[in-house]
Amino acid sequence: MRKRKKFVVIFIMLITLMMVLTTQTKSTDQEGVHTTQKDILTEQNTKAKYICQELRTIDGEEICIDEKVKTEEETVKDKTIVELTQNELETFYRLVFAEDGIEDEECQVAVAAVFLNRMLSEYYSDDFFEVLNQTNAFSCVKDGKIYLMTENPYEVTLDMVPEVTKRAVKRALNGEDPIEEMLIEEAQRLGLSTDYYAADGALYYYNPKACSQKAINERANIQVKVKLGEHYYYKVWG
Repeated sequence: MRKRKKFVVIFIMLITLMMVLTTQTKSTDQEGVHTTQKDILTEQNTKAKYICQELRTIDGEEICIDEKVKTEEETVKDKTIVELTQNELETFYRLVFAEDGIEDEECQVAVAAVFLNRMLSEYYSDDFFEVLNQTNAFSCVKDGKIYLMTENPYEVTLDMVPEVTKRAVKRALNGEDPIEEMLIEEAQRLGLSTDYYAADGALYYYNPKACSQKAINERANIQVKVKLGEHYYYKVWG
């Protein structure tokens, strides 16, 4: 009888021990799961923090450092109507600043658009520097250099160009042209062909305050022209 009681006690102790061990194992497993999940979350958070720390902003868009960080030239090329090299882009900045840097951004977009319209026109070269250096095309360009036409002209360098001019150039490169619609409306008002006088935007502009009387007289017969800022814009002579 005593042996039987002893056996029962031992059996109960074994069962109890097994239950304790099973509980500890489950606890350990759960702890391991939690630890693993924690590690994953930590890793994700660390990665997110890393990405956040390494984000760069290009043209208002955040780009992760793990991706290819594009140069200004490559970014412009992705979405422009005319592809420019970095040298051409920087020269373009200087040209627009020299031609119209004293006016607001919209006016500078219009000036930049005229240059691009010429590059896209069948009547002009599609080479940037050929358009730039065409004889008497831009009063600020002389001997391949760009000058600010003050009382004592001096050469324009890239560090002089403000952000407003760079934005204006990029807007024009992205296809903005505030003058084309104005020319279309003016041609319609006069009952003239919008294709001939307005489509694809202006190819010319002039500032009467900076022109000789002879130059103003030569432009007296232009039928479709519009004014923005200090400049008059037109597509064709006559």
